[in-house]
Amino acid sequence: MIFRNFIGIQENALSFDVCDDIIKWWQGYGVEYSRQEKDSSRNILAMNPTGFPAFKGMKDAVNYALNKSWGEYTKHYKYCTREWNNTFYRTWKIQESKPNEGFFGWHKEQGGDQPGRFLVWMIYLNDTIGGETEFFYQNESFTPKKGTCLIWPAAWTHTHRQANTLKSPKFILTGWWTFNI
Repeated sequence: MIFRNFIGIQENALSFDVCDDIIKWWQGYGVEYSRQEKDSSRNILAMNPTGFPAFKGMKDAVNYALNKSWGEYTKHYKYCTREWNNTFYRTWKIQESKPNEGFFGWHKEQGGDQPGRFLVWMIYLNDTIGGETEFFYQNESFTPKKGTCLIWPAAWTHTHRQANTLKSPKFILTGWWTFNI
């Protein structure tokens, strides 16, 4: 894992085969289910797949990748410990953005109706043309690379967005580790 400005970057965290399987599952089933939940303010399709029996093998692979990435992150940042309740398996989502779509507004993942979030994770399921993840205060940008996991603090210090440059479909998994509140 590489670390920059409290952002952990784990390339090949999730195998390309599992990334492909998740996208196929999404396109075959998840996208239809998610149309009911489309967030028009963000112009993305998103849903939590973890409750679907057909997703179990993929969920197990994602949990394994996240536990490994979590271990690397907390080894490097030793005061970020598992004393907090990790609930990523209950709160994660698949998101699809089409060209010229996405969540372009600067935002954080903690506060408001989500006060318990302390770390964010995101796994890119495919390579894209454009659609970088930008971090405002860190002046950092990450190009979506299949299988790569990013972990960062959920607070305002890591305000971020998707760049409005997406020219190809983008698929991600994302979720949070939360305080036990």
